[in-house]
Amino acid sequence: MIAKFNTTRDAEYAEGLERLPALRDELAAERGQGRLTDAEFSAFEDTATRAEASESPATKGAGRQRKLES
Repeated sequence: MIAKFNTTRDAEYAEGLERLPALRDELAAERGQGRLTDAEFSAFEDTATRAEASESPATKGAGRQRKLES
């Protein structure tokens, strides 16, 4: 059951990362039309950059766990 949950979560996380470029383009267009402030766009960009730089939820902390097991 946990493995199924992890697989589903990882797939959704990967899908979200795949959609980021299109979302960036859409939000940049909204900002260009005055419907999104620079601060709102910057907040999105910060969050998106952290998501891209972070590990997958399934592997996050796995290295630490392996270290503890040795």
